[in-house]
Amino acid sequence: MNVPIVVVAYNRFSSLRRILNSLLKADISEAPLIISIDKSDTDKVEQYAESFNWPYGEKKVIKHNQNLGLRRHILSIGKLFDEYDAIIVLEDDIVVSPAFYKFATAAADFYQNDENIAGISLYNYEFNYQTFQPFNALHSGYDVYFMQIAMSWGQVWMKKSWLTFWKWYNENKDFKLSNIDNVYCFKDWGEKSWLKYHIAYCIDQNKFFVYPYTSYSTNCSDKGAHIKSELFVFHSSLKWCSAENEFKFPHFPQGVVYDSYNENTAIYGHLGIDKKDLTLDLADNNKKHTDKRFLLTTKQLDYK
Repeated sequence: MNVPIVVVAYNRFSSLRRILNSLLKADISEAPLIISIDKSDTDKVEQYAESFNWPYGEKKVIKHNQNLGLRRHILSIGKLFDEYDAIIVLEDDIVVSPAFYKFATAAADFYQNDENIAGISLYNYEFNYQTFQPFNALHSGYDVYFMQIAMSWGQVWMKKSWLTFWKWYNENKDFKLSNIDNVYCFKDWGEKSWLKYHIAYCIDQNKFFVYPYTSYSTNCSDKGAHIKSELFVFHSSLKWCSAENEFKFPHFPQGVVYDSYNENTAIYGHLGIDKKDLTLDLADNNKKHTDKRFLLTTKQLDYK
């Protein structure tokens, strides 16, 4: 597959330099590089992108003439599917492992026609995003697991699944996300967020992202549109190398499947209780306990 690497930049020169330098250390034989830059009050980022030497093939710099904002900028990348069947999207505060490209292209090739899959994450959560408690996905013998949370800290979009999401987005972008049942904490994110719509789509349409057990990308959380001060909590351990194109991918729903609350969906089957009758809250999320017949929780509650 001819899969381009798209780096999304705005006005953070040092961030762009860091992600591009990490790409130079990657195990790549040939790959197009596209640097998409939103309009800002500095041209330093554009100058660096233009002068950057990419030894692995074609390099293209997209310079937007007006400020799109983060959501419109990210979504505009979908236009590249006129030319490509899969795209690796990296915002400028990301760093990748040398093995990221081999994993990304192999996973895209495997899952490109799976209608259950909305995308592929290069990042692995080491914590529950809602509670910030440690999270260690149950290992299954495969290299990946599934979770109903879309990812923006290094991801792979595939043409078929992206176009399905794009259709849903244009029909629902003015829809109040709080109306979606069983919502993840994203509903309170600001209007600059495009990711909350991708997560909402996964929940509403019962789609999943593919996650590696060890990250091929990590988030440096530089100060920017969403982050008001630099953070370190989103750093994740990187898988530094991989066997030559040897990945063990399960067909959905084999392996391990988590919902948008980091709850293992296999528990319903093991207990022999239908999902409509059981609320799972083992991850101690801030979720409402509905009027289902059974509740399985780690909370100490005054219930009979």
